[in-house]
Amino acid sequence: MPPPSSADKRFLERHGNNWRVVVNVPRHLRKAHGTKLKRSLGTDSLAEANSRKWAVVAELKAILGQAKRVTKEGTPEAQAPLLARRLREAKSDEERWAIEDKITDLAERIAGTEFGQPDDGDPEDLERALDFVEIANGRAHSIEEYYERYVPRIAARLKPRTLNEDRRAITTYLNWAREHHVPLTVEAVTAERAVDFVDHLATRPVGSEPVTVNKYVSRLTQFWKNLKGKEKIVSDNPWVGLSREVPEKKARERRRPFTDDELRRLLSCSNDRPLADLMRIAALTGARIDVIVSLTVGDCKDGLFRFEARKKEVDDRMVPIHSSLNQTIEGRSRDRDDSDWLFPEWPPSKATGSPKTRSNKASQAFTDYRRSLGIGGAKGEKSLVTFHSFRHWFTTTAEHAGQPESTIQAVVGHRRKGETFGRYSRGPSIDQLRACVEAVKLPE
Repeated sequence: MPPPSSADKRFLERHGNNWRVVVNVPRHLRKAHGTKLKRSLGTDSLAEANSRKWAVVAELKAILGQAKRVTKEGTPEAQAPLLARRLREAKSDEERWAIEDKITDLAERIAGTEFGQPDDGDPEDLERALDFVEIANGRAHSIEEYYERYVPRIAARLKPRTLNEDRRAITTYLNWAREHHVPLTVEAVTAERAVDFVDHLATRPVGSEPVTVNKYVSRLTQFWKNLKGKEKIVSDNPWVGLSREVPEKKARERRRPFTDDELRRLLSCSNDRPLADLMRIAALTGARIDVIVSLTVGDCKDGLFRFEARKKEVDDRMVPIHSSLNQTIEGRSRDRDDSDWLFPEWPPSKATGSPKTRSNKASQAFTDYRRSLGIGGAKGEKSLVTFHSFRHWFTTTAEHAGQPESTIQAVVGHRRKGETFGRYSRGPSIDQLRACVEAVKLPE
C-alpha cells in the first residue's frame, strides 16, 4: 500500500529542523549549478512541506530548463548577441543585409511561422521571436548574456553561498518575466516592473520574508550597478529603494547570551575535546564559529589570533589569546606546520564551489550537544541560544567588567561608532585589547 501523500518524501530532505526541496542537476549543467538545487520550505512539518514543495520543484526545474536552453549550442536565441556584434561590425550594405536576412530566418524558426502572419503561431513563441529580433538588431540587451559576463567578475570575491543567491535572484526574475510575458531584456526592466516583481516575491508561499526579499533586491541592485557602470547600457537602477522594512524583533524573540549556569554546563559536560576547545575559544574571544574553525596553526602565533575578515569587516583582525587558552593552543599546534588547520576535525568541503562553510558540521555538532543538555529549544523548536550566543556572552561579560565599548567592538570585529573612533582612530593598542580579553572570566 503506498504511503499517504502527507508522508511523501520525494524531492525532500531534512536540513536542521526544517524540510527543504532537493532537485538533482543534470551532469552537463553541474559546473555552473552544482550537483543539486536546494530550497528551504521553512517548515518542520512533513505534511506542510508536501503541500508547499510542488511549486518550488516546478521553479527549480524551470531554472534547469532555462539553463539547458541557454547552454545548448546552436539555438537561435544563443546566436542573438553574436549577430548583434556582427551587425555593428558590418563593413558593407551587402554584409549587413545578409545578417538581417539571417536574423529574420532565425526569428521565423523560433516563432514557427513567417513574420507578418502572427495568427498562425503560438503567442509565447512569437514573443520569444520578437525578443530575439530586438537583441540581434542591437536594440535591446539580453539579461542572461550580460549576467554570464558579470559572474566571472564577482565569483572570486563572493562566497559560494552568496554566488548561489545571486544566480537565484536573476533566475527567479527571468522565470517571473516569462510567466508574465515580459521580454528578457535589460530595457524591459522598468521601475514599475521592478516593483511588480518585488511585490510578487513578498506574496510567495515560501521565501516571502522581508530578509529574503531584500537579499534578492540586493543582488539585482548590484548587477544593475554593473550594467550602469562598467557596461554603460542603463542610466538608472530600477532596484534602488525597493528593500522591504524588516520588523524589529521583540526582546523575547531576540537571540540572547548564555547564562553563566548554561555556559558552566556546556563547558563542564562535554567529552568531545574538539567541541570543548571550540566553545572555550568562542567564549573567550567573541569570535564567530566560522573564523575559529578556519584558523591555521600560523594564525595563532605570538600570543595573538589572526581572524579572517567576515561580514562587513575590511581587514583581518588580531585578537590576544586569553591566558587560559594557552595550553589549548599549544596542544593543538604541537608538531604541526603553520599551514595546518588548528581544527582538522572539521575539514573544508571537497566539492568545488560548495556553499557549505567549514563550520557547518561543527555548528550541527554543537546544536546536537546543546539540545542533549536541554539548553534552548528542542529539535523542531526555535531556540534563542545558538553558537552565536557565545559572542553575546563575551560582549556582555566584557561590558560588565567595565571595558570601553570601542575596545569591545575592536575585539569582536564590529564597526566602531562615531567620527572619532570610526574614522580617525587606528584602533586600540594590543595591550588594551589584551586587557579587554583578560577581563572576561569563565564561570567557576
